[in-house]
Amino acid sequence: MYSNAPVRAKQNKAAFPQTFAALLARAAAAYGTRAAVLPCASSGAKTYRQLYTEYVYLCTALLSMGLKGARIALCGANGYAWLLAFLAAATVGDAVPLDAQRAPAELRGALRRVGARVLVADGARFDVLRGPEDSMVCIRLDSGAMSVRGLVETGRELCEGGCRGFEKAAPDPESGVIVFPSRGEGAEDGVRLSQRAVCENICGAAALFPIRPGQRVVPALRFDTVFGFEIGLLLPLFCGARLSVWSTPREICRHLRKTRADRLILSNEALRRLHRRACVLAGRHLPERSRTRFGAACRRMCAQI
Repeated sequence: MYSNAPVRAKQNKAAFPQTFAALLARAAAAYGTRAAVLPCASSGAKTYRQLYTEYVYLCTALLSMGLKGARIALCGANGYAWLLAFLAAATVGDAVPLDAQRAPAELRGALRRVGARVLVADGARFDVLRGPEDSMVCIRLDSGAMSVRGLVETGRELCEGGCRGFEKAAPDPESGVIVFPSRGEGAEDGVRLSQRAVCENICGAAALFPIRPGQRVVPALRFDTVFGFEIGLLLPLFCGARLSVWSTPREICRHLRKTRADRLILSNEALRRLHRRACVLAGRHLPERSRTRFGAACRRMCAQI
């Protein structure tokens, strides 16, 4: 179990991949048919080779739409489609992950300030954030022709037809991710992290966090944060782990026993939520006279996290 403490480690800069494309290609070559993403609410299991192939297809489709260098905003629940869209967006241009829990007015303001040309969102958020006057390209996370899955199929057809857009457009290590800090922490226009910097952080974290190939890793994190996408998403893929992606603490609690996780990566907030959930489930099996005392003890423990 790991917390969101700062990561610091010295690494040989020549040793780590400098783009997400290189990171995924390295993982696909090393781990091939091993499971990369385990079955979750939004997809079946994906091997490292399948993940890399679908990533290339999605990048090819986005490049064919003239989106090289575009800022691509993502707003939605954790899932395989979000993971795939994030990796492709940071490769083609700049990925802009947004906190889906913020008010629609805040999110629309962030989209305007960052100059997003593309919005990738799920269900309800898609309809709320897309304005009738917007010129943004809108892509759904869930379903439809103009969805992540639909664009993967479009990219597959283009690649099978001889398109080599992904190979010709060499990934730029200086493109990457624009993140918005928590409320009240400034940087209204976001903070930009290059792929080179993110990959260096991941390699530093790999030296500190012992994740072995094939281990089942469950990140109880929001992927729109730096700690979330670096440590909860990219680090397990870099290490060859089997990633189990669930969107809420409730889903994680429900499936944790079935998943049989070797590593649980979470923030303090997620730890408190999971602890409260575990206390509620355990309290149901206690005699009535013991529940009040048990509940008070649980609240004291949560306050110390």
